[in-house]
Parts: sequence; structure tokens; C-alpha cells
Amino acid sequence: MLGKINLGISVVLAAVVVWSVSSGKSTKSNVADLQAQLALAQQELAKANQALAGYQQGQEKVSKEISQLNGTVMKVAGNSDAVSKRLKAYEDQAKQVLLAQKQKAAEEAQLAGIKKEVKAPVVTVETTKSGQTRRKVVFPELLAKDGKALLKDAEFSDIYGSKLVFRETTGARQSFSVTELHPGVLEHLGVNAAAAIRDQAEQEQFRKDLRENMAKLYQAKVKEDQMMVVRKARMAELRRQQQTKEQAEMAAIEVERTLAEAERARAQAEVEKSRAEQMLPAMLRGIGDFLNNQGGASQ
Repeated sequence: MLGKINLGISVVLAAVVVWSVSSGKSTKSNVADLQAQLALAQQELAKANQALAGYQQGQEKVSKEISQLNGTVMKVAGNSDAVSKRLKAYEDQAKQVLLAQKQKAAEEAQLAGIKKEVKAPVVTVETTKSGQTRRKVVFPELLAKDGKALLKDAEFSDIYGSKLVFRETTGARQSFSVTELHPGVLEHLGVNAAAAIRDQAEQEQFRKDLRENMAKLYQAKVKEDQMMVVRKARMAELRRQQQTKEQAEMAAIEVERTLAEAERARAQAEVEKSRAEQMLPAMLRGIGDFLNNQGGASQ
């Protein structure tokens, strides 16, 4: 932009000089004056250019500072939003805690009222023969959920899942579910009905899983026993087949031995027959000679 301004001023001054010369109104002194004025104007223009350049540098610096300031402002605004969100979260959390405390106080007040509906049990501490202490809790009147009396002088014995066991004065024991008893009874005993029901459900699920696992183990054992019986029968059959094979082989060997002996006996018989046949003529001659000799002697 500064170059364009310098070029414009130079063009204007040059045009003035040319116009003065062409119009015949200019003299040497006028030209010198104009040249001096032109040089002076150029000097002033150079100063103005320097000032303008400084102004532009300052403006750029100010622009950078303004940009940085805007970034800082945006960052602060972002942090402010984060802080506002955190404060809002803390406020919501505080409201929830306050609401929970109010609900708890209301429940406690309600339970305290329910607890008053049941006569407080008589609590004593006894020492057993073994020297151990036992806390004894006896309800003068054990109430049902509808307020009716279930037992008189009922001693709390134990709890199993959702079942509470009480002992009568006669020594007999009776069990009641937490859903059957008055909430005040549970409050005096410090029993949470929901927790007791949950424990009961967990115990039932545990027993169910145990039964299923035992059934699976039993089935596996039965299957294993059946497979063992099959394996034993197979091994017995293999042994029987092996014994049969061995017996057949022994029988075959015995047959071959018998045949061999028969063959030897036949060969021996053949030899004896041949020998007898060879000896028979001589024996006959001997017998004839013997007979002849006997006949001659008798004459």
C-alpha cells in the first residue's frame, strides 16, 4: 500500500514539472524550485512511510495481543463452564443426599411408630452351665402382620433365612416367615425383612444348585459304573475268546500228537507185519521139521 502511495505522489509531481515546461511558464529557477520541493516531498513521504510502517507493526502486535486476549477469554469462559457444570453436579449431589436423608428420617420415624405398636420384649442376659452368656429375648405377645396375637411369652430362638423361630413356655418351637410377623417385631429384633427374604432366596438357590450338582454327579457316577460294567463284560468276553482260542489250539495240537502217534503205531505195525511175513516161512519149515522128527521117533 505504501508503494502505491509513493508512486502516486511521484507521478503527480512529475506531471506538474512536465506541465510547467510544456506551457513555457517554467524557467530554470522554477525547475530547480520544483526539484527541491520534489526532494523535500520525497523526504517527508519517506518519514510518513516509516511512521506508517511503525503503525502497521504496532497494529499487528496489537492484533496478536487482541487474539491472545480473545484466546484467554475463551479459555476462561470454557473453564467457567466447567466450573459451572461441577458446581451444578455438586448441587445435584447435595440435593440427592438431602433427599436421601429426609427419606431415611421419614422411614425411621415410620418404623419408630410401627415399633411402638408392639409391646417391647423383655431382654435378659443369662449364663449357661458352660459359662457362656446368652441373650434372651421374650415377647409378652407375639403379633402377626394384621395385629393378631400369635403366641404368648414367645422367646426368640433363631433365624433361618426368612424364617424366625420362637420357643413357647411349653418348650415347643414354632417358626414364622418375616412376611407373617408384625413389622414392629422385626424392628425389635433388628431384622430387615427384605434382606431376610433375599437370604432365603439365596439359600434356596444354593440348595437347588447343590441338588442339581449332586444329581449331575450321581448321573456321571451311574454312567461311569455302566461304562465300567461294559468294559468288564468286554474284557471278560475277550478273555473267554482268548481261552477258547487257546483251548482250540491245544486241542489241535493234541489231535496232531494223536495222529502222529497213530502214524507211528501204524508204521511199527507195518514193520512188525513185514518181519512176521519174513519169519513165517522159516517158522513153518521149523514146525514141519519138528513134526517130522516127532513122527519118526514115534515109529
